[in-house]
Amino acid sequence: SFREAAAIDYFGRQHGLPPALSGHQNYWLWGPRGYTGRCPVVLGGQRQRLEHLFGEVFFAGETDQPYAIPYENHLPVWSVRGPKFGSLLQIWPELNRWV
Repeated sequence: SFREAAAIDYFGRQHGLPPALSGHQNYWLWGPRGYTGRCPVVLGGQRQRLEHLFGEVFFAGETDQPYAIPYENHLPVWSVRGPKFGSLLQIWPELNRWV
């Protein structure tokens, strides 16, 4: 969601993380920001959906933040590679989560 993306943008700078991408609300309007989608880290999501989109899907862990909204904690963290969809720009319209 935009909450996780905003947290990555805010706290990730000090750790050298690139800007976050999200299909949720205004983050979706900003587009893929020039990223290709070749090797993203995905927060949340389901393995089956990711395996449909990427050639390699690795479970990297889960979020563990005691101050998070309960339903947004313990989200899986995935490392994925080998997009099956071409570029991120091509699939971006399908990632819209305006709710």
